[in-house]
Amino acid sequence: MDGLPMYILRLATEVEWDTEKECFETFARETSEFYAMKKDSFQLLKEDSSESWKWTTEHVIYPVIRTSLYPPKLFAENASFLQIANLPDLYKVFERC
Repeated sequence: MDGLPMYILRLATEVEWDTEKECFETFARETSEFYAMKKDSFQLLKEDSSESWKWTTEHVIYPVIRTSLYPPKLFAENASFLQIANLPDLYKVFERC
């Protein structure tokens, strides 16, 4: 979140708010720059510990996504979201082996 003040400043100064198409393009560009992993971020991750990042992803982010994400039914019909595997069903298959 160190880049938040700069992001807000760039939203105010670099986004073309007057025309719709340019507004979406410049807003998306500035937002992607804000969320992009920069060299400094990679260095911090290496120094911090890749294990803590992996633990946070597995034990914090994934459970929240699993409990909070409710995609529209249309996504299941048009294959936007696919269930690749179901852990209980995999256990049943491998129990037979």
